[in-house]
Amino acid sequence: MGPGRLTCVLVLELMPATGSRPQEQLPRESHSLNWNKFSGSWYILAVASECQRFLPGRDRRKLGALMVEVHKAGQLKVVLAFSQSQGCQSHTLILRKDRKKAMFRNTCAYEGPGPGEKDLG
Repeated sequence: MGPGRLTCVLVLELMPATGSRPQEQLPRESHSLNWNKFSGSWYILAVASECQRFLPGRDRRKLGALMVEVHKAGQLKVVLAFSQSQGCQSHTLILRKDRKKAMFRNTCAYEGPGPGEKDLG
């Protein structure tokens, strides 16, 4: 990784769109859990980044749009779109599953961008 590149980390918190409230005590993850049986709409409750490019000053913050889809096993494709002074800008990131629960990291931070990926650093 070159000295001029920034490491971007996105944290996604997902919740089913059924309107149910989270339980006070979270169940342990079952080793026999079949993730392929999960379906329906999910809401993204939070997306966080340490990358300065995604942290504009308070006077310039505007609501943006975010689309997340499964890219490959253990990977998410995230498309971010937000308004800037130059007009609407969009960036595509491929995130891969980290060892931490509910966390995916920007693959550009570990290796060069692949086809269709943009280097944000």
